[in-house]
Amino acid sequence: MGRYCTVGRGARRGIWRRGFAGILDCGTNAARLSATTLVDVSHQLAVLHPTLMVYGCVSRRFRMRFKLGVLMTVVAMAALAACGGTNNTRDAAAGNETGTAGDGALDTTQPATDAATDAAVDVACTATQVRCPNGACANVATDSNNCGGCGIMCRTGTSCQSGQCLAIMCSGATPDVCGNTCVNRLTDVNNCGTCGRVCPTGSTCTNGACICSDPSTVACTQTNMCANLATSTTNCGACGRNCGTGGTCVSGVCMCAPGAVMCNGSCALLATDLNNCGTCGNRCATNGSCVSGVCNCPAGEIKCGTLCVSLATDVNNCGGCGNNCGTGQTCVSGQCNCTAPLTTCGTNPTRCADLQTSNRDCGTCGNRCQGGQTCAAGTCSCPQGSVWDAANSRCVVLSSDPNNCGAIGATCNNQQWCTSGQCQCRPGFAGANCTISLNSDSQNCGSLGNVCAGASPRCVDGVCRAVCPGGPYDPGCAAGQCVNTDTNPMHCGGCGTQCAQNEVCVQGTCQRFYLSPSCNTCPCTTCANNGDPCCANPTGGYGLCVTGTNNCPVY
Repeated sequence: MGRYCTVGRGARRGIWRRGFAGILDCGTNAARLSATTLVDVSHQLAVLHPTLMVYGCVSRRFRMRFKLGVLMTVVAMAALAACGGTNNTRDAAAGNETGTAGDGALDTTQPATDAATDAAVDVACTATQVRCPNGACANVATDSNNCGGCGIMCRTGTSCQSGQCLAIMCSGATPDVCGNTCVNRLTDVNNCGTCGRVCPTGSTCTNGACICSDPSTVACTQTNMCANLATSTTNCGACGRNCGTGGTCVSGVCMCAPGAVMCNGSCALLATDLNNCGTCGNRCATNGSCVSGVCNCPAGEIKCGTLCVSLATDVNNCGGCGNNCGTGQTCVSGQCNCTAPLTTCGTNPTRCADLQTSNRDCGTCGNRCQGGQTCAAGTCSCPQGSVWDAANSRCVVLSSDPNNCGAIGATCNNQQWCTSGQCQCRPGFAGANCTISLNSDSQNCGSLGNVCAGASPRCVDGVCRAVCPGGPYDPGCAAGQCVNTDTNPMHCGGCGTQCAQNEVCVQGTCQRFYLSPSCNTCPCTTCANNGDPCCANPTGGYGLCVTGTNNCPVY
């Protein structure tokens, strides 16, 4: 097999997916093969080529595919240059786009005149970067937001290394991980002793503790200062203990000035203190006042909770303390009102609802749309492309739901998935009910009826071999078969461990997947928005999004 290639799997897949991303049609002036897409491919090849040379990848199949990718790119760019761009081609010429020349924006006022020149000028990415669908340049080998391909984001605690999301490993002078950064918690003033603990100004972090330069002071993180606990009025005797207005700190004890009394460790003037009005602990409203030891609210207002409010106009206290009018309502003369065409629904709090579009109040107050339905014209209905499953009270997509494939209740088995409303064999399976594994069955190796015999009696990944190679390959899972437990969904991670209908086998672990009808190629916005990698779907149709991993299944 040769030496193992460490180039990120996602980066390798990106080359083959982009190779023929468009369809060339010069006759109808509809050349949809984007010049930027071709340059994107050529940049990925440029990124991978030196990496391949360094690591010495000698897989014969990969070298052939790499050469084919180069040839595909050169031929396609030459064809597009001969055809000329259309106003779907990105163009840097002045006046041809809404943005600044060279920013990758689409033409809006006139077609490009020379697709090859346009591509060369418009793509401003460096030799190690690719152009992503959002127009930004990214190094898919190191960019944690585009790791191995555009839109593939690494999770917290990992970084992008050679196109793969790997755990951050810290060592040497910065052995600790805080967020996505290597630090030394023994000396870092922003992460002293523990992540996020910031030492006050004027102090240093020594052996994980904040130490002030003045030995008579201590580091008080609550008040962000080095304080002398014997004299500090804001840290008297202990960090954060405030002596209050008119107080002083003597030998770590708060002392009050004449006319003030001690309330909960701080000095207070009972005649005017909003938090201690008349007596310790008697709190006035925040926007009220304390006069001669009595709490007062402005004329026309009363105290509700911690505020002085007008019961005639306050939407949170309309007509009485705590009566919340709810979103979209107003309080008029102590009554909650909705503005037409909204209707008042519910009680305390009430809410304003558009009965024509509200999923909570569809048609009438309290009629909630369920099971994926949405409200349109006052009626709950399923989104376009799905139908209502009355037995299970939910909307189902007949084109991709393995439990309702093409019709309600039509179920695919675990070796199948649902594509375009038809149960189809998963990659690597064939025969009636898709029970034959073309990757391991020696009677049907690679294709139905291809029998392994003689000097090559074993079927290994669809090819007849002399022996079962060991490692993840197990000869005991099924009679006469050499099963790859890293990839086989019927024996995932071990003999007999079967993945469910909505799972694929990724490196010996069953991982949930979902098909995205919104895209049929990668990158896929649906996958990226959920933080999941977009993977190839050999059966065609919808994009394949895999959860719980940054890797894709191998078929």
